[in-house]
This record gives sequence, structure tokens and C-alpha cells, in this order.
Amino acid sequence: MIHQRTSKAIAVLSVTLMLALSSSYSAANTNTIPTDHLAWSQLPATVQKYYQTSSTLNKLKLSNKNIVAIRSWSDATGSNYLVQLQRFDDAATFDSPAGEVISHLYNVDQATRRVWQIYDYLPCDLDVIARYAKETAVVTDINNNGVAEVSVPYYIGCRGDVSYDEMKIIMYEGKQKFAIRGNSAICDSKTGLPVDNTGYYGGDYKIDEQLLQRAALSASQKTVFKEHLKSLWRDNQCSIYFKYDD
Repeated sequence: MIHQRTSKAIAVLSVTLMLALSSSYSAANTNTIPTDHLAWSQLPATVQKYYQTSSTLNKLKLSNKNIVAIRSWSDATGSNYLVQLQRFDDAATFDSPAGEVISHLYNVDQATRRVWQIYDYLPCDLDVIARYAKETAVVTDINNNGVAEVSVPYYIGCRGDVSYDEMKIIMYEGKQKFAIRGNSAICDSKTGLPVDNTGYYGGDYKIDEQLLQRAALSASQKTVFKEHLKSLWRDNQCSIYFKYDD
């Protein structure tokens, strides 16, 4: 009996230690950059032009009514504005976008320019999922070079029952792209944790190694970026919660 209790204590200590190490990484190494949350009226007019239906810049015919979040911050590149949108089409056919997620980064240091775009969609004739995670974006400077990394976690799916979704986290530093992709996890509504870790209920992912290795980063920096993506995945992996009967 004493031996069993000791083993359990060691196991609990091990889990606690792993969680502590994980929390330590998140707190100490992400170097989160403070951002301002803005209203549409606070966007520079040169950025607003991208969402005016009469503008030739608005190729996707987006409206400011589609905007989910607007953030701004300053870094070594100047003043930046992140605009995130979501759009649904109830009349979509099987091969046209039923749900879309779109993120745009603008830099207005000298002249307004769109630095990058994230655009994803899927056709669906059931219940379409096309939404951002609770934190629509995470802005950091994990390699301390003065240029912000912007990480965007989101889910897309077509559900006819309780099932997990496709999940992606796209991260940019300047125009350099990084990504981690896989399936979101079905989580227990009581614990807030994945139902299991076998992959049957989702939760599996894969880092895009080609994008990572292509980046002009040292080996140690690539490791830090990889751990950052994994940490973001763990923080946002639950896209649906399942309530078990007592």
C-alpha cells in the first residue's frame, strides 16, 4: 500500500512538473507585445479603403460588417494594423465558400501597404465552422529582433454531428510564414481538457517543417519558434466541448 501511494505521488509530481515547465515556457519565452483593440472608426482611412465595396482594392468584396477584430501595435517596422474577418453564405452551393476566415496585416509606416493575407474557406451543405479561436491573434517577439510575430489560430469544418474540426495556426514574422496544422480536439466540458490523446477525438497536429527550415533563423531560434507553435496549439486546441452525463 505504501509503495502504491509513493508511485501515485511520483506520478502526480511528474505531471505537475510537466505542467509547470509548460507554463514556464509560455510565460517566459513568448514576449507578448501589447496591442490596442480598435473600432472600425479608429482605422486609418487608407486601410478602410480596402473594405469599401466601390474600391478596386477590395477584391473579395468584403464589408466592415464582416470584421471580427481590429488590433494595432508598433514595432521596428512602424505602425501595424491587423484586421480579422469572418463571412458566411447561407446560399452557398456545394463547391462555393460557405464559410471564410480572412486576416490582413497592414503597415502604415510611410505608405499604407498590405503585408500579408490569410484566407481560408470551405464548401459545406451542413453546419459550417469557420471561426477564430478565443484569442483571434497572438502578437509576440520571441526572438527579440524588434519585429512582431503574429499568430492566428482558427478552425474550419463541416459538421453533421459532434466532431472535431480542421485547425490551423498561421504565424508570420514580416513576410516569413510559419504554420502548424491538424485537427482540433473534442474536450471534456468539466475539465476543459481533450477527451483523450489517441487522436480518435482529434488533437493531432503537424508543424510545417519546410516553412520553418526555410526561415533565416539559427537552429536554436527554430527550436524556440517550434515550441511556441506547440504552446499555442495546446492553448487553443479545444474547438468543441462534450458534456458527459453524471
